[in-house]
Amino acid sequence: MSKVFLDCGTHQFQGLKEFINILGIDKDWKVHSFEANPLTNAGNLDRIDKSWEFDLTLHECAVGTHDGTVKFMGEHNNYQARGEPDSMGSRISDNWHPGIFSETGEGKHDGHTGVEFEVDAIDFPKFIRETFSKDDEIYIKMDVEGSEFDILEELVKDFPPNIKVFYVEWHERFFPNAPYMHHKRKRYTKIITELGVEFKDWV
Repeated sequence: MSKVFLDCGTHQFQGLKEFINILGIDKDWKVHSFEANPLTNAGNLDRIDKSWEFDLTLHECAVGTHDGTVKFMGEHNNYQARGEPDSMGSRISDNWHPGIFSETGEGKHDGHTGVEFEVDAIDFPKFIRETFSKDDEIYIKMDVEGSEFDILEELVKDFPPNIKVFYVEWHERFFPNAPYMHHKRKRYTKIITELGVEFKDWV
């Protein structure tokens, strides 16, 4: 049995550094960090803290609901002004999610323009089911700029019983139909908490 932390949208490991303390992540843990932004990934090997003793695997890809490639939009506006070109705000573009974040076409994003990349993507629910044993304990932090709705829609169809704690940063405010997306958020929260999972808001 292993304790596993899945850091979805790690960016520059900011969330991971916090969760090391929140969860008590030590040498006995396995950590998988996912980041789609190729500019951020270019510097992430140098950002690994040499004091980390846990088993860390970096996945340079987006998490979603299918394997393949997706269009990824990096938003330069705020970060270029601060001289941080590898720290761009980011989102999955309209070309993958017809509405912007949602594969179901629910809404358009009101965000800034930027640079588009094609990046690798994984089917996150499938990754969990095929990578870990039923005895592993899984802890998740998900900050994926709106894609959480598609991922959770798939996960709740057959929720992996080895997920113990799940933190989500929600982005329904970026949808024009934000009240409806908030309703979906409440639905996922109800379903997952009733399974006995600690389902928490992140940030």
